[in-house]
Amino acid sequence: MSPIYVIADTSSILYAMSQRKDLFAIIAEELPGATILISRGVITELEKLSKSKRKNSRDAKASLQALASASPEIAEDYSYVDEWIASESAKRECMVITNDAALKRRLRRSGARTLSVAFGGRLR
Repeated sequence: MSPIYVIADTSSILYAMSQRKDLFAIIAEELPGATILISRGVITELEKLSKSKRKNSRDAKASLQALASASPEIAEDYSYVDEWIASESAKRECMVITNDAALKRRLRRSGARTLSVAFGGRLR
């Protein structure tokens, strides 16, 4: 049996944290044994948000801490994050967790499996 790969998008990480839930812990609980893939672009987005004056900067800071403790597989890719997610999900046949409606639609059209973070921090 091949390993399950899960790509987490910035939108899902931030939404889970706004619900005071750690997305990486949720993935470990609901998809045991899954390997989490994160693009360097997602980390860069979180770092930029954490330094901003926006209301989700606190969630971005907490997300970066959760990311560090989860130790996911990090792809050193600096291209546009949505493009990386689309190509990587097709290449590895990954499951993608995103709360971005446009990206979710695009991925489903290409046959990728998608999940999102629901209210209360559950995957659906």
